[in-house]
Amino acid sequence: MNPRYIFEKIFSYGSVFLKVFIVTILLSSTIYFMFSDNYVATSKILIAKNFLKDKTLFSVSDQTNIDTHSYIQKQADFIKSGAVLNETIKEIDLRDSSGALTTPDKLNERITIKPIWDADMIEISANSTKKGEAELIANSIARQYIKLAKKNKIEQASNLKKYLAEEINKADKMQKTLDKNIAVFRKLHPKFNLPKDIREKAEKNALALVDKFKLEFEIKKISTEGLFGVDEGKISSLYNQLNLTNSALKKFDEEIKDLPNETKIFYTYLRDKKTLILLKPLLESKLNDIKISLSLSTSPAQLVSLANSARKPIRSKGPIGIVLILLISVFSGFISVFVADYLDQSIKHIEDILDVFKYVFQTPKLEFIFNPNKRQIVVGEEKNPLLKNSKNLYPFFEKFAQHLPKGRSLSVGFVSMLNSFEKSFIVSSFAGFLAAKGENVLLIDADPKSQNLNYIYDKKDLDGLVDVLSDEKELQNVIVRIGQNMENVLFFGNFLNYDKNPLIINSNSLSKLFEGLLHKFSFVLIDCPCVDSKQAELFEVLSSCDVIIFIIPHAVITKKSLMESLLLLDKYKNKITTAILSNINVKLEGVLWQKS
Repeated sequence: MNPRYIFEKIFSYGSVFLKVFIVTILLSSTIYFMFSDNYVATSKILIAKNFLKDKTLFSVSDQTNIDTHSYIQKQADFIKSGAVLNETIKEIDLRDSSGALTTPDKLNERITIKPIWDADMIEISANSTKKGEAELIANSIARQYIKLAKKNKIEQASNLKKYLAEEINKADKMQKTLDKNIAVFRKLHPKFNLPKDIREKAEKNALALVDKFKLEFEIKKISTEGLFGVDEGKISSLYNQLNLTNSALKKFDEEIKDLPNETKIFYTYLRDKKTLILLKPLLESKLNDIKISLSLSTSPAQLVSLANSARKPIRSKGPIGIVLILLISVFSGFISVFVADYLDQSIKHIEDILDVFKYVFQTPKLEFIFNPNKRQIVVGEEKNPLLKNSKNLYPFFEKFAQHLPKGRSLSVGFVSMLNSFEKSFIVSSFAGFLAAKGENVLLIDADPKSQNLNYIYDKKDLDGLVDVLSDEKELQNVIVRIGQNMENVLFFGNFLNYDKNPLIINSNSLSKLFEGLLHKFSFVLIDCPCVDSKQAELFEVLSSCDVIIFIIPHAVITKKSLMESLLLLDKYKNKITTAILSNINVKLEGVLWQKS
């Protein structure tokens, strides 16, 4: 983008830029320096060592170390949950600026939870613009977390206690039944003994059953951890181990299915007896541990460092703040200028029109030619003022005449956005320019609403032209001169049918009317109907034109109206070689646009 163009935009909307710049500075300064004081307070929670070590009920493998990082991170995530934050909001009656109780989401934005891995601790930091409030928030969050964590631990331990008691009761009943069955079997088979390899297999089978119970129990425990959520990774790992154990048990069943019936029965008794011998003491030991834990009411965490109220707030840095405020204000000013320019449809610069032409014609190759005399087209009250000023446009005609295709009877149409006086003046001036160069020109006024050409010429000249045109025979042998500076120009206009329907000029009617005469004209200039006229009427005239000159008149137009006019002419845009800007305002005076 051209820097000059940017500065012109800013200059055009200087008041908008200045207002937005000042307002942004005032608002930013107020927010940055008056409301940016921030108090920060931090509390620390220690995760209890015994709770970490007792995280699993059974040791499924030889691994004794647990993933403390994963567990502490899970606790840190729980601290930011709605369960803890809602209780905090209620406890300290935390309210927002409107006076309503704040929400967990808003409170979450004001806290930072940081695990300290090496020390098995979690750090809770809170910030507030009010003195003392950050301390209340940090300490309350720590208390509520510990309270909920302890409650959750007690509930989980109680459930485990109940479950283990039921399992021990089942094991006792199973033991009694098993003892009776073994006694009966011994009476029936007093001398029966299992081979050594079968006995060893039964013991291994029992160990696998104990492992299966441990895995199922651990899955149940983790799946019901309550407030802390479910450790999906841990459960997935346990399920994989459980699948392997089930495969091993299935293999045991396959290996004994072909054994004699007495051997299979006694194998089952021995396996179950060994299973109970291994599992029952373990269940009783863990049940006792849970009872002791419940009686002591041990907490899974403790508050080791209370948050203290900060004496001084953390203030924003002045120099950095000033630079940021200035940058934001300038940037806001730039944005407001371009938004205002986008919303403003008025045309203030040449680039405004250029943008519309680029959009419609899809070509950046445009040429601007400025009027060297910088003179406006003056419309006076005298009878024939334009003939005195027509030569001011000759430098332009020299330029765009070079771009016109060469050939006899070139048809050039002039079309304007409005029923404008400038269009007719430019058409007649161009005819005079060509006549001065010795060209024979046929000038046709095909605009039904136009009467502007009528008073450019003396009344006596018009009367004489009517007489000549009324005789078709004389028409073929005469070149009529009309008015001053219009030598070698034959004028044919709608005023001949003033009281009748408007004359429509097309290629057929033109050839028929001037049969045998067109070859004598170098140029046929047609003053076409305006864009705001009936489309059929306009298009019929434009279809006979080899080249079209588009005129933007001396009238207040907008980007929208200009674009609508050009889009209406979209069918003929390849014929439009020149666009003349006829005195829209002083800055745009005498500008000519052409295809490069």
